[in-house]
Amino acid sequence: MIDVFQTIGSRAFSAHLAKDGMVTLMEQRQEVDRVTLATAYAALVEEAEQEDDLLDATVEGMMRALIQGYARSH
Repeated sequence: MIDVFQTIGSRAFSAHLAKDGMVTLMEQRQEVDRVTLATAYAALVEEAEQEDDLLDATVEGMMRALIQGYARSH
């Protein structure tokens, strides 16, 4: 449905949103996590500096926040 690709340093990530609302997070073509879109939104909330940032949130932004959060913690 929606795919997002991002390289952080030398690490290549992707996130795929399926029609059922599940986001599959992959690193170097290997699945590393599977979460709901609500979890991706929570990752965006953690990064938001102002409430207005959340009003402009997109699904792509949520998925990028999920990728960035995973990259920082692993």
